[in-house]
Amino acid sequence: MPDLRTPEQRAHDAEKRAAWEKDRRALAQSYALTFGTETGRRVVQDLEREGKVAEPLFGLGDSGPVDPIRFGALEGRRQLILYLKALIEEGVKGEPQ
Repeated sequence: MPDLRTPEQRAHDAEKRAAWEKDRRALAQSYALTFGTETGRRVVQDLEREGKVAEPLFGLGDSGPVDPIRFGALEGRRQLILYLKALIEEGVKGEPQ
C-alpha cells in the first residue's frame, strides 16, 4: 500500500517517533535502575507470583463457569507485570524490545 502522507507529515511523524524512542529509552533505564538491584528483583519476583504470571489463565474455569471480570482482572495484572519486565530488560540492554 502506498504511503499517502505528505513529506511534511512524514517528517513530523519521524520527529515524533524519535522523541518517543528517546523517552522510552530514558524510562527503560529508570526501570532498570529501580528494579535492577537485589531489592528490586525481589519486588519483581513477588509481583510475578502475586500476578500469577507463570500460571495459565485458561484453566480458571475448570471447576465451573469462567467469571469474565475476574479473568480480565487477572490478565490485566499479568500484562502489567510483563510490561514492567520488558522495560527492565530493555533498560539493561539499552535497546527497545
